[in-house]
Amino acid sequence: LFPQHYIAGDEVLTEIVNHPNFVKALSVAIDREEINQSLFFGTARMGQASVMPMSKYYKEQYGTAWAQYDPDLANQLLDEMGLDERDGDGFRLRPDGERLKFNIEHAGERVGPVTDKYTEIVVTQWRDVGIDATTKQIDESLYNERKLAYEVHCGIWHNDRCTDLLFPIEPRWFIPTTGGNQGTACSPCADWYQ
Repeated sequence: LFPQHYIAGDEVLTEIVNHPNFVKALSVAIDREEINQSLFFGTARMGQASVMPMSKYYKEQYGTAWAQYDPDLANQLLDEMGLDERDGDGFRLRPDGERLKFNIEHAGERVGPVTDKYTEIVVTQWRDVGIDATTKQIDESLYNERKLAYEVHCGIWHNDRCTDLLFPIEPRWFIPTTGGNQGTACSPCADWYQ
């Protein structure tokens, strides 16, 4: 998952997603064990997006940071950043009084065979902590177009540059240095860098 740090045309949401608590709360609201059991038959290695554990670049503190399932902590982090007001349906309100909506967009099978099911589980878990989260599969070319226009709230892509061979050449999943399409945490930073 690549939550974006700039959303075109929405200064309030941009401010929210740039608060360090927000991505931490999103992370600890995800029950990785449920996903592992439901989609991967208990065979997945759970943690953060990171290089592979056998990589010389791997650091345990990066691979496990904010990867524990703790919805109480997620709620605390969101409350601490001022998102403590809720509407009648239990969803958090933004500082401008609008409901906090956060969407995952993805290119489906192009990303992986369980992407649709995975994102459905994640948005359900985010909704449990008061974020009105949704997910939508769109064509890859439209996904890339929307990413490059800074319109995607949260994208998803496979983490294929996580080995000692590829990570030092193009660390795009961890440091936004190349391409704002597919997956990167901050498309504008990648554009600026290029």
